[in-house]
Amino acid sequence: MGRCGLAPVATPVGVAPQVIRDGETGALVPVGDVDAQVAALRRLAQDRAHLLGLREAAQAAVRDMTWQDVAARTRSLYERLLHSRQHV
Repeated sequence: MGRCGLAPVATPVGVAPQVIRDGETGALVPVGDVDAQVAALRRLAQDRAHLLGLREAAQAAVRDMTWQDVAARTRSLYERLLHSRQHV
């Protein structure tokens, strides 16, 4: 994502919504909404200033992230997954 110099386009699943701030560090599109994904990618392809802004913000967010942040987010994700499986 940001570390690779890319502006991420993702769906709001897993840790993506915790890492990507829609419109600030990337684009979040609804799960299964191909039209929204195409629109987000098209905007990045056509609006270089927007692409560069998202890319720079994503790089800064990743650069500022500590291993403790990554571990806490991973643990939170696993806890949510375990909790949801217990209620199925």
